[in-house]
Amino acid sequence: MKRKFFVSIIIPLSAFLVYASCTKLDTTDLGNGLIPPVDNVHTFDTILEVFTDNKLFIDTTTMPYGEDHAVGIIEDDPEFGKTVAVLYASFTPTAYGTHPFRSTANVEIDSVVLSLKFTELYGDSTAIQEFEVREIDPLALFQDSLYKLDAPDFAVLPDPLGKSIIPFVTLNDSVSYVNVKDTLTVSSELRIKLDTAFGRRFVEADTAGAYKNDENFRALFKGVQVIASEGSSPSKTALAYFDLNDNASSRITLYCRVTSDGKTDTVAPYFMNSADPQANMIRRTPAHGYADMPNDSEENKEKLYIQSTPGSYATIKIPGLSGLDNRVIHRAELIAEIVPSAGDYPYTPPNALYLDALNETGDSAFTIRNDFVKVSQYPGYDLATLGGVLKKDRYVFNISRYVQSLATRKFPNPTLRIHMPFVIYPYYMPPDSNTPAEKTAVSLNTPIASGRVILYGGGSPAPNRMRLRIIYSKI
Repeated sequence: MKRKFFVSIIIPLSAFLVYASCTKLDTTDLGNGLIPPVDNVHTFDTILEVFTDNKLFIDTTTMPYGEDHAVGIIEDDPEFGKTVAVLYASFTPTAYGTHPFRSTANVEIDSVVLSLKFTELYGDSTAIQEFEVREIDPLALFQDSLYKLDAPDFAVLPDPLGKSIIPFVTLNDSVSYVNVKDTLTVSSELRIKLDTAFGRRFVEADTAGAYKNDENFRALFKGVQVIASEGSSPSKTALAYFDLNDNASSRITLYCRVTSDGKTDTVAPYFMNSADPQANMIRRTPAHGYADMPNDSEENKEKLYIQSTPGSYATIKIPGLSGLDNRVIHRAELIAEIVPSAGDYPYTPPNALYLDALNETGDSAFTIRNDFVKVSQYPGYDLATLGGVLKKDRYVFNISRYVQSLATRKFPNPTLRIHMPFVIYPYYMPPDSNTPAEKTAVSLNTPIASGRVILYGGGSPAPNRMRLRIIYSKI
């Protein structure tokens, strides 16, 4: 598909120059003294009006294997509504070709435990939720693939294998338990006891069958679902995150006694999480101002609702950049300030937001030319150059070189977009070019589904409204 940038209609200078200040600026805020003071003779300070809108993502995000998976319920964020996170994971033997219990006979199961490595939480640490574990239906299509966040739920067997009331504040605590003959102490580990009858199937499976290879074992056991109970959870105000790939903690362990030749020994075979398959389904139910957002008829929105993946974004059109005459751009800052709102605690804003550009149809994204600098480490670009980091209740994006390219090279003026992506792949726009190159990875907001913020839009009253501030000199 041919991709074209949105090109704004050129409007008279008077329509977008809101004011030209003759007050000298604090150059420390504008680049550590590298920008000359504004004197309205050689250097000017201009504010360009922006037009903003709210949009919901049609989300196609898939959950990478190495990322922490979420479980829990936020029943009612007072600005954004409800979030439900459900985890699915498979577990396999540490090796095939041998029986993990030494024998299929004379094995007595003391307990079966699902353990998951806890990493962090989003929301209220005093949340208390009942976690339920169910077995994935053996006939379900749960296989080696990356599943989208909005994929249909996998069929599970109706009766829980186990359940436990979890005070989230205790998930970081140390827990002691007996592993065979030793007492072990672990920290940050969720542990849920499962039905021992479920464990019997692992004991009674034979070496030539289920333990022969991966295909045979998955026919016996597809995996488990971990979900927070809607009806039994006392306080549904947070999401908890778990590292499924930490095989020292994330596993199903069977604590058993094995009798052989009149002697009884204790064993604790475990089944580790397998990177494929696993899935994390995130369900959002918008409410309050966030639910009203798509129906708002304002031409230039006063409030912008930004929710993390899977969520929403804001579009920004800056007509004043179209046809900008040639000038030296010392600084161009897109300034977005936070609207104080209900639920700011415990549902905190992100540490950074991301800015990119959209094509005319809005179905392709592009990096910000010249100010997006690719790097190999997280988040995939130089955050200090582009900006967008939260400071003093606002996000400031430095798009000076981008604006200079519009003024000097007369490139089109596309619609911009602010959001908080978990992982996206925009087309990379090379320096001083309007021809996009290959896609590049950006992963800014982790873990999944954490963070939300309300910003003042272009239609908000001064002085908080979103705006583009330019310090420039005439040529």
